[in-house]
Amino acid sequence: MKRALLLAGGILALLFLEKKRPLRRQRESQAVRDTRNLAIAATAGAVAGLLEGPAARGAAAVAVQHRLGVQRLPVPRLWQDLLAILLLDYTLYLWHVGTHKVPWLWRAHRVHHADLDLDASTAIRFHFAEMTS
Repeated sequence: MKRALLLAGGILALLFLEKKRPLRRQRESQAVRDTRNLAIAATAGAVAGLLEGPAARGAAAVAVQHRLGVQRLPVPRLWQDLLAILLLDYTLYLWHVGTHKVPWLWRAHRVHHADLDLDASTAIRFHFAEMTS
């Protein structure tokens, strides 16, 4: 719950800053775009949570129980956390590159790029098939 609130707070802060200093004139209503992007994100999140949630929680429990991954490194917990975040970010970058290069991944990913006015809400706009592939 804390993470969801932190994520929502970050997105709201970005939306506020974008409203105060827009880079260009908007092409469609902010309310319409935000509603659509939140609906797309909620659908993708719900599908991914239902299909992948149990497996992800189980894998995480096994990793913690057996001290797998960065937990094995003989460094302070803060460094383990930072490395885990960097590795996660790098794998998400590689995934994003792949969604542009692999045709069947691009078909789902283009929902993200079809937004006429890119802003912080675009960051959560993903097709449910992309979230579960």
